[in-house]
Amino acid sequence: MNELIDKLPMDIVLHIIHYTYNFQNKHLLDDIKNYSESKTILSNYYYNYWIIFIQSQEPQDKYWLINDLFAYANNYNATMYGYGEEFYNIFTPLKFHPHSG
Repeated sequence: MNELIDKLPMDIVLHIIHYTYNFQNKHLLDDIKNYSESKTILSNYYYNYWIIFIQSQEPQDKYWLINDLFAYANNYNATMYGYGEEFYNIFTPLKFHPHSG
């Protein structure tokens, strides 16, 4: 893990380092803990559907996964018409509030 962190660009390290010194919301920490498992489940699901069942060529499974994530984040509105508030709420970095738990 340290090897991967050492490869991060310094501007990213400086952006996230202050979060390591503050208590974080348990819900957010659970998301981080389950990220790897969730990513594996989603990747397998999309691979099995798009590559095995539909018999598309790789990387169509990954393109559809990204498409569906963006659709969800944008409240199922086509991004060609712009991004909604929900999209920005998901992809805008959280501001630290000292009294949030």
